[in-house]
Amino acid sequence: MNGQVPYPLPDRFQIARNLAQLNGRTLVGANANDAAPVNLGLRQFLNSTKARSTNDAASFGWPARWFAGRLVTVIGHRRDATRSYGVPDVRGFIDPAIPLSATDPLRRYFSPSRQIPLERKPSVSAAGISRTVGAVWHMLPWLSFTYNRSNNFRPVGNASWRNFEDVPAPNSTGKTEDYGLRLSLLGGRLSVSANRFTNAATDQARNANAYSGNIKNILARLRSNYRDARDPNFAAMAPSGVYPADSTDVSDTWSFQAEGYELSVVFNPSPRWRVALTGSSNENTLGTHLASLGRYLNTTTPYQGLATWRRFAGELRRVEAGQRSSAFDLDPANAAARAQVGTDALYLEQQTAAAEKVYLDELAIEGAATHRNGKYALNGLATHTFARDGALKGWSVGGNFRWRSANTVGFERGLVAGAPTGIINPSRPIKDRDCWDLGAMLAHERRIFRDVTLRTQLNVENLFDWSGARLVASDYDTEGVLGATHALVPIRWELRRPRNFILTATFGF
Repeated sequence: MNGQVPYPLPDRFQIARNLAQLNGRTLVGANANDAAPVNLGLRQFLNSTKARSTNDAASFGWPARWFAGRLVTVIGHRRDATRSYGVPDVRGFIDPAIPLSATDPLRRYFSPSRQIPLERKPSVSAAGISRTVGAVWHMLPWLSFTYNRSNNFRPVGNASWRNFEDVPAPNSTGKTEDYGLRLSLLGGRLSVSANRFTNAATDQARNANAYSGNIKNILARLRSNYRDARDPNFAAMAPSGVYPADSTDVSDTWSFQAEGYELSVVFNPSPRWRVALTGSSNENTLGTHLASLGRYLNTTTPYQGLATWRRFAGELRRVEAGQRSSAFDLDPANAAARAQVGTDALYLEQQTAAAEKVYLDELAIEGAATHRNGKYALNGLATHTFARDGALKGWSVGGNFRWRSANTVGFERGLVAGAPTGIINPSRPIKDRDCWDLGAMLAHERRIFRDVTLRTQLNVENLFDWSGARLVASDYDTEGVLGATHALVPIRWELRRPRNFILTATFGF
């Protein structure tokens, strides 16, 4: 500026703060014709992110005691109505220096958020009811029975998510039910509880873009080689970005169910000792999912669907063999055209088979146990507080452990011509190994004022720092990159928690 280049170069915030001063300068050019007054202005390159959300809720609860307190019940009811408002994509600023900006909105800049009102119609509008029913029956002084049931809903969080059939993502719902018994033995020093539970999650909306790669490849090839090449048979095919499968926000739903048992034992042999052990068996199964993807693939439309793509591949093979096709405007006598259609036919065949296989793999594991974290879990801890009149008075020590059974990292595949390249076999899960870690606790409690105590406690999680990554997914190496061809190889890990120190101070009054 005025012959001087600032260093370091200013960022957009510095320029915005000093815009008036900058516009008082002159650009220095190679000659007099290049020199001109500086006339900078702020322009919006991104749409506004202004938004507002509201939630109207009404709830009702009724706890009650019956039969002299032997039966305790609770009933809860809540209704929620949520709404989210955003702003439209407004390209309202017309720059006269940009040709056709007055007539083409895509040549305009976005308007600032302060100039754009929120949309009157909410982008997300959802309502749902959550209910809870629970009861505890103290049948005997040492025996109690428990029951609980609840359901809830969660509004979809992304208004732009639409499935493969161009239907908005639905609200997700959940349901849980558990019942069990509790025993209080040895004068209350031993407590035992056992529970049976079932949990269900339905219509869990997720981004399904990972399942649309082959579909996008097929649509892109048909557009580039036929629609854009002016083949009249593809004149009605929509441009890129119009079909739901084109979107990076294409969604679908997943449903899950878990059922199992929990057992908990707490034993206090003396006031200074506490021992606890909990174990659980959790059977996680995958329910209906990617349903809209299945309907999309198996519905025949002019340019989409498995049957349509296979028909296109077959028609291209006809042209390759020197025959006319009613689906393509191609000259079978043209050698270049025959070479192109051979390549395109192979590509459509491969991508169609891959798109179908991705879906059939998912369909095969519906109802199969996933067990990503293992079916069985066991946790235990023991703490000891030293005597108040000894050399270690005020000190406490403890330890704990966590164990998880082997997790499922994949499934074996069916054999095709002796190679494991077929559909997933859900009856042959692939297991990794179990895992466990230890923890420790050291605490000291003392009186610091007349009526104030201070307890300082140090917890160490994963005492021996077994923080190596745990395998969570494995599959066949069809190309032999990491080992022998078709060997099972790890493809995804997750980090376990590292050693962690937690120091807390608690004041007692």
